[in-house]
Amino acid sequence: MNRLTFECVSGLVVLAASVAGLVESLSFNKQSAILPVAVTALACALSTIWLVTSAVAFLRGSGERIELDTREIMKLIMILLTALAYVYLMVLIGFFTTTLIVVPALAFMAGYRNAKVLTAATVGFVVILYGVFRGLLSVPLPDDILFSLIGG
Repeated sequence: MNRLTFECVSGLVVLAASVAGLVESLSFNKQSAILPVAVTALACALSTIWLVTSAVAFLRGSGERIELDTREIMKLIMILLTALAYVYLMVLIGFFTTTLIVVPALAFMAGYRNAKVLTAATVGFVVILYGVFRGLLSVPLPDDILFSLIGG
């Protein structure tokens, strides 16, 4: 497969997802929409640049042939499915509990194997997020199975 064909298809998929995110974020109330609209608009702009650049190079006939490794494709599919599961589980069991499960799973899929560092980093990340939202910002947190078990 030509690398630029792959990049054009990938750029188109990312652009479609970015536009969908932008449309969704435009439905948020004015104050809540600022950051999501900015991020998704930037993602739309960058993916458009990526798509146009790849398409122009493709039309000029450049781009080397690449071989897609089945194992790497399966790894990518697993990571994407895990990201979807993250969003789904967040609704069911809460952000913090889901993060404690999914972050190590993603790191493991990416090839990281140091269990001590991975555990410390994941727990530290969740503790910092909890401290920022609960302590600094005084934002009420949604229900979370982990916090209901420990009385939080």
